[in-house]
Parts: sequence; structure tokens; C-alpha cells
Amino acid sequence: MPAGNRRGGGPVLGGRDIAVDLGTASTLVYVRGEGIVLDEPSVVAIDVLSGTPLAVGSAAKRMIGRTPTNIQATRPLKDGVIADFDVCEKMLRYFIHQVHRRRWSKPRMVICVPSGVTGVERRAVQEAAEYAGARVPAYIIEEPMAAAIGAGLPVASPIGSMIVDIGGGTTEVAVLSLGGVVASQSSRVGGDELDEAILQYLKKEHGIATGSRTAEEIKIALGSATPLVDEMRAEIRGRALLTGLPRTLEINTREIREAIEDRVADIVDAIKVTLDRTPPELAADIMERGITLTGGGSLLNGLSQRVRAETGMPVWMAPDPRLSVVLGAGRALEEFGTFGAVIFDAPPESPVAAPRPTERPRPTLLLLAAAAFTLLTLHIRGAAPLDAFQQGLRDILEPLRSVTDTATDPIQAAWNGIFGYEDLRAENERLAVELARLRGRSVTDAADSELLERLLGEVGLDYTQTDTVVVRILGTPPGNFGTHRIEVDAGTDEGLSEGLAVVTGAGLVGRLEQVARSRSTVILATHPEFLVGVRLVASQDEGLARGTGRGTLKIEAGIRMDADIDWNEAVVTSGGRSLLPPDIPVGRVIDTDEHAEYERNVVIDLNADLESLSFLNVVLAHPEGDPLGVESGPTGSPRP
Repeated sequence: MPAGNRRGGGPVLGGRDIAVDLGTASTLVYVRGEGIVLDEPSVVAIDVLSGTPLAVGSAAKRMIGRTPTNIQATRPLKDGVIADFDVCEKMLRYFIHQVHRRRWSKPRMVICVPSGVTGVERRAVQEAAEYAGARVPAYIIEEPMAAAIGAGLPVASPIGSMIVDIGGGTTEVAVLSLGGVVASQSSRVGGDELDEAILQYLKKEHGIATGSRTAEEIKIALGSATPLVDEMRAEIRGRALLTGLPRTLEINTREIREAIEDRVADIVDAIKVTLDRTPPELAADIMERGITLTGGGSLLNGLSQRVRAETGMPVWMAPDPRLSVVLGAGRALEEFGTFGAVIFDAPPESPVAAPRPTERPRPTLLLLAAAAFTLLTLHIRGAAPLDAFQQGLRDILEPLRSVTDTATDPIQAAWNGIFGYEDLRAENERLAVELARLRGRSVTDAADSELLERLLGEVGLDYTQTDTVVVRILGTPPGNFGTHRIEVDAGTDEGLSEGLAVVTGAGLVGRLEQVARSRSTVILATHPEFLVGVRLVASQDEGLARGTGRGTLKIEAGIRMDADIDWNEAVVTSGGRSLLPPDIPVGRVIDTDEHAEYERNVVIDLNADLESLSFLNVVLAHPEGDPLGVESGPTGSPRP
């Protein structure tokens, strides 16, 4: 949206605006028109003697637990709020300087804070941003609102949306509707609390001391919220508390799950408390749309299944959980006319903070003070000298004023033109990138259509076109990493239902498995639970194919031992025995197992490239009847 557009009398945000997710664990910076330009740990290494920062971000994090006595690596934020104001200001100043190097202008800044902070803590964040170099006033946006915007939830609509943002220091749970927070709960339990729980468990149960970095690595590698099918083990190194000597210890996922159980229960309790405070109408919306998880802590293995089991509601993972908050704040910058009036929490006239004691007096103030003292002295001595002084001053300054006006007008116009041109150039670059992306999408679509026509021509099929819905891939649903499922941005609102075929121009991709109002889960054709009836085009043999979990399908039943099968023979859905409409291109034969006892196993390589998918088509047509004679489950597997 153009910078000049405003809504509700709000300020106009220009091209030099930045959004900051000031987190306990990491700080992310979004620059308007450029995207995320900085992602650094919220750590500062300070020289204890002089108070000078020696390193900030990743360099400082590497020093944690390894510094001499005169250097202290510290986190200036704790539980989502500022714990050390001076260090936080220095860290923010460093990050701002990294992304904004203009000496004569200050950027407008939107900074994210937890929803449960007090007014004093909120004002401390604003002052830290202003002292660090942001333009006064610094604007505030609550983290749950920013996370919901970044996750793509309809926060401005009269629809209930529930967001759970699990960060390093806090867990923010909120129900949003019509651009506001209806119910919320802020719990100071996050990733840092999980790390601390692991440290205490190792000390109590095994008598070994480790550092916070080691605890974080253990949490990422072995942490889980629900029992795993295959429990994992790992070796860790630390210092034995009894002997003081280094020691190696083997631990497993079961022990780590026990260590963090209380903290995970606190997160689930916060979700339940928020649901209890939610009005019935919005609760019905949440039951339909589900709960969205964001934040780095939501990546804990099995957390989504735990929340789903304890609340009985669908649970979704945001496309980029760690980046949702800063992406939401950045989107609010990009679309300030839509979000600014209802989201930013800042007074229209915010008083400028008083200068800090360490600031030096400015030369301009000294000159004004000297001039005032001179005029006062002349006034005391008499009016005549004062009149003469005033007249002489007017005679000197009048020509000077006209000269300066003549000189400064072009300079001011050029100054405005330079920065206006820079903003326009940034906007043009962004539009050029978007145009290139759209052209690439158009070329890809044309290539897919050409490939589909060629495949259909090769196999000699008369494929009747049906209505389709174009959907965009959001990511992998929670708890399904590496299990051949993807999540798309359409649901029942677009007429989708379970069991519909999902295709690209190259052919079959999978089937809709779980459908909500605005998003759906697709089970890919390579999943071991995916079943589909297929037909070999040349030999006309039909069989039942199942995904192998290794990027291919295998026909396990229906192909005769004496069937004449050609290598690279085209394969399509059979229709008559298929769970999907007929004549959808599937792939080509790449191998046959002639050692089977009664039937031949045929391996099929998919036409669709599952590694480079971005947009898909859902075919709005079901097969007629129940051709396999079984009732299919949600994943396409037969139910008894």
C-alpha cells in the first residue's frame, strides 16, 4: 500500500520503517520493502570493567560459558521483558545500525511485546527503542496479534481465531476477532524454562552439570511431549558434581520427556484457561478452524498431538513458526492502512523522553543560552544600547536570512527528492521481483499444461476436464515431518472435501485427507498408507498400488504373472477400481518383480516432482460408487 495512505488518522509509514521481534532468545528485524534482514541471538558480551559491548548476537552467544572474569555474556531480556535496560539499549542500537545506516534520519519502529506485560514494562521497551535510535514514538504491537497476522489468520474478520505463540521466555495464548484480543493468557513458560528443567533433572538424577547451550541442544534432539514409536538415545558431556571431573552420560528421550513434563503441562493449561474464557460463538469457530501453533517452542516433537489430545480440537502449525511474529509485524507495516488503526498501541502524541544524564549538551543550546545572557545584560544596562544592538542585529540577519532561504530551498527540495527517489526505487525493485515471480509461475503453468497434453496424447486417453480449485502449499502439518503429508490454504469454504484428488500438470500428487474451513492436509501418493487403483495403458492390466515411502508406488495386487509389461509404460488411475477419478496420469513403470509367487509387483515412478511443488489443483470430482467394496479411512487405507 502506498506510504501516503492512512486510516483512522494514523501516521504515515515510509520505506525506512522497521519491525523488531525483540525476543528472549533471538531478535529478528524486518525492513519494509525488503523482508527479514536480521536474525540474531539476543545475547551481548560486555566488558565488566568499562561496560563496553564486545560482541553482540551470534558472536556473543558463542562466548556463553567460555568467558574470563572480566567479560560477561548476558541476555538483556528475561521472560519476554527487559531485565537490563542499558545492555538492551546497546544491543538494539547495534541491530538498528546493521540495517539502517543513515546518519541524518531515524527509522520509525514497530516493536513486539508479550500481551501480559505491565504498563511500566511496555514503556521500558518503548524507551529502549527510542534511546537506541528509533523515531519517537516507538510503536507497540502485541506478540499474539503479530503472530496471528504472520500465520495468515483472518484477525480483522468477525471470525474467532486462536493462536499459541511459544517463545523463548513466554507462551502467549490468545483468541482474536475483529482486529482485537477477546481472551488471552500469558504464561512465563517457554523454551528457556524447558532448558532449565533439563539442567535441574540432570543435576538431580545423574549428578552432572551442563551448560545452557548443551541443555538447548538436548531439548532439540531428544525433547518430546508424547511417547515416541522409536525412543532415541544420545551421549552428553558435562561435569560430575561429586568429583568435579568431566563425565560422559547416555540419556534417552523418555528421560527428557519426564524432565520437561511439568513445563509442557503448564503450556497446555494456559491453552485450556484461554478456551474457558472464550465466548461460545468464538469457541464454535475455533472448534471448526482449529488452534494454530507458532514460535520456536512449538517445534517440540509431539507437542501438536499433545494439544490435540487434551483439547479435542484440530491443531495446525504455522508455515514458519519462528518467523511468524516478525512477519506479522512486517505485514502490518506493508499494509498499515488495514492494520494500523486497530493494532498499534501508541498515543497520537507521545512525549519525548528527557535527555539521559550521560548525554552532552548540544552546541545549539549553548549558543542560545549565550545570546539570552547577552540580551539580558544589555537590557539591565539600559534601553539605548539594547535598541542599537537589536537594530544592528536586524541589519545583519535580514540579508543573511534571504540568502539562506534562497540556498536552502533547493537543498531541501533535493533532499526530499533523494529520499523520495530511494523509496520509489525500493518499491520498483519489489514490484520487479513480484513480476518475475508471476511470470515464472505463468511459464510453469504453461509447461505443466503442455506436459499434461503430451502425456494424455501418448496414452491415447479422452480425459474429460472437471472443475478444479488451485491451492497453495503452506508447509508440513505439525507432527508429520518427513511423513509424506503437506498442508494447503483451502478447505470447505472453497468446496473441498475429504478424498478429492490432488494433481499438478504432470499428474497425480495425492488425496485430501483432512479438511477444515480454510486449510486442508494432503496425503501424498508416496505414503505407505496411500492406496489407488491404477491401469497400465499399453497392456490394460489393472491393479491396486500403494506408496512405498521412498518416492515411488508399487502395484501389489491384480497384475498377472504372464502380463506383458514394458519398461517406461505409462500408468493412470483406473476409475473402475480406483479411489480417485479415472484417467489421471500417475507415472511410468521403472521396475517389475518377477519373483513374486502369484502376482507381479510393479514399481511406478511418479510424473509429478514432489520436491518442487508450490501450487496444486484439487479435482472437484469423486469416483462413482464404492468401487473397491471397502470403506476408506481418512488416509485412503481400507477399514475393516
